[in-house]
Amino acid sequence: ASVLAQTVTDLEVVVTDDSDRREDLTLEFADDRLRYYANSERLGMAANWQRALSLARGRFIGLLMDDDRLLPTFIERCLAAFAADPTIGVVFTNHFFDDGVRFAPRASLIGEGTYQHFLPLLLRYKPVAICATLMRREVWDEVLPVPDMHTADLALHIRAAQSGWAFHYIDEPLMVYRVNHGQLSGQIGFRDHGVALWRLFRFEEGSEEEVQRRHLFAEALLSSAAAHMQRGDFGRAKELAQEAAAVGVRSSSELTRRARVISAISKSRLAM
Repeated sequence: ASVLAQTVTDLEVVVTDDSDRREDLTLEFADDRLRYYANSERLGMAANWQRALSLARGRFIGLLMDDDRLLPTFIERCLAAFAADPTIGVVFTNHFFDDGVRFAPRASLIGEGTYQHFLPLLLRYKPVAICATLMRREVWDEVLPVPDMHTADLALHIRAAQSGWAFHYIDEPLMVYRVNHGQLSGQIGFRDHGVALWRLFRFEEGSEEEVQRRHLFAEALLSSAAAHMQRGDFGRAKELAQEAAAVGVRSSSELTRRARVISAISKSRLAM
C-alpha cells in the first residue's frame, strides 16, 4: 500500500510471498502495477529476495519487507538524485523506527550528499537501511547473487561500494522500519552470520577499510562467542574468542581483553 501511494506513479510492485499461507493478499488493491507470486516452497530470506529481484523490470529497484513502509515522496526524492548525477548507483534516505510505542528517526551519522568513495563510511557507520534504498539495475547486476546469510543487505552494499558506484544520502526519514521481537537481527543465530559476513571480504592490507573490517570481524567473533557461552557450548566459545584475539587488533584494545576473558571462562568451564 505504501508503494502504490507514492507521488511517482510509474512503478511496479513485485510481491514474492515466502509464507505458507498461499493466499493472494494483493487482490484487495485491484492495481495492475502489482504482481503477486507465492513461492511453491519456502525459499528462505536470501532466495526469496533473489526471486523478487529476478522478476523486477524497472530501471531502479529496491527491496521492502512486509512490515516496513515507504513515505509518499520516497521514490520521487530518490529518482531526483539519480537524475542529477549519472555516477550515483545507490540512493538511500534516513528512516523512522516504529516499535508500536516509540516512533523516532534514526540519528544522522553522516551528512546529506553524494559520496564517491563510500566504503570507509559504510563500514564505520553502517548507515544504509535496505528498505530505505534504491539502486540502479546495473548495480544490482554487479552485486548479485544475494548471499545466503542474514547480513545479506550489508554484503550487497559493500559489493556496490567496492564496484566504485557513488552513494547519495538524503538526510530525511522517508521510510518506516518496524521493530519487533521476531526479527532475524534479534535471533542468536544472527551473530554467526555476522562472522560469516566479515569472512566474506578482505580489503587491501593496511588500508582504512581493512583495519575497520578486522575490528568488525573481531566484534562479530566475540558476539558469537558470547552467544555460544549462553547456550553452554564452551568449546566453540573458546575457539571463537581465540580467533578474535588473533585477528590483529591492537593488543591493548578492549576487544582483546574481552577475547581473553571469554577464552579463560570457557577454558575453566571445560575443565570442570
